[in-house]
Amino acid sequence: MLGILRFILAVMVALSHVGGNFGELWNGVIAVIVFYMISGYAMTGLISKRFPTTNAAFPFYFERIVRLAPQYYFWLMLALIFSLVLKWYPYKVDVFCCLSYEAFAYFTVIPLGLQSYFGSVDALILPQATTLAIEITLYIFSPWILKSLKLSWLAAIISLIIFLATAIGKLPPNTYTYFSSPGPVVFYILGSLLYRKEWVSLSVLVFTLISILIFSLPQRLNTEFLLGVCIGLPLIAFLIRFKPNKIDSAFGDASNGCFLGHGIVFFTLTHFFGEIDNAIYRVIATLLACLAGWLSFYVIEKPTLPFRRLIKSSGGSN
Repeated sequence: MLGILRFILAVMVALSHVGGNFGELWNGVIAVIVFYMISGYAMTGLISKRFPTTNAAFPFYFERIVRLAPQYYFWLMLALIFSLVLKWYPYKVDVFCCLSYEAFAYFTVIPLGLQSYFGSVDALILPQATTLAIEITLYIFSPWILKSLKLSWLAAIISLIIFLATAIGKLPPNTYTYFSSPGPVVFYILGSLLYRKEWVSLSVLVFTLISILIFSLPQRLNTEFLLGVCIGLPLIAFLIRFKPNKIDSAFGDASNGCFLGHGIVFFTLTHFFGEIDNAIYRVIATLLACLAGWLSFYVIEKPTLPFRRLIKSSGGSN
């Protein structure tokens, strides 16, 4: 039943971008943390079932590319058309040209998740792509860290060191724990440990992470991190008890497009109707973003499903 949860999380992210937050909390951040844990859980299952052998890394990468690329480049192209041609998009795009670092970052994706180390990207064409970039960097190491408990712990410890460094003021908070790899890897590992039923490791890691977050609680986003772990992890553990069904799958289908494309929907509405700040507008705008996500799945992503099944069936068996 994780499809419905993924849909709710995508809606939370969308709502956070039209002022639909819970008081001072950024519910979009909470949603992204839970996304990472779901991803760690799902990727551990995918690798163990479909890509278990040592030569299966590249088939795994290929399957992930086929999964992510169509929707991402579809929404990126729409964003570029809306911003550079139609001038509907309010984000800064004047630095975006064929030879710019911004163009390289957006078309290769991964640099967007490493901005703390290699320089920030000035053109905010598709802001949610930063989260996608971090997830892709996690995928790169997944064939190894999700198979070995020792490597999982090594990855988690590196992430915890970053959290601890921000807690004692050695690194700027949020920049390294949320907006750049490998900070968020600890959330990914939590999901992986849940799938593998490594209860002792999971308990120790949760306790350590929560202790660091409480120690540095006044820092921005740490409350969201805590809520993401304390609510999201038990919720995932509960929902995986139920078998997926058609309704769950239908909701899950809309989540990726809603997550990537809601900004384009919102800015299109703003272009035609101006700035509107009320609950009715937020609901209508978010529903339209969900509809756009569902349509983009059926038009862009669904045609790739047979190919993905073929990749999974061949796996690392060759």
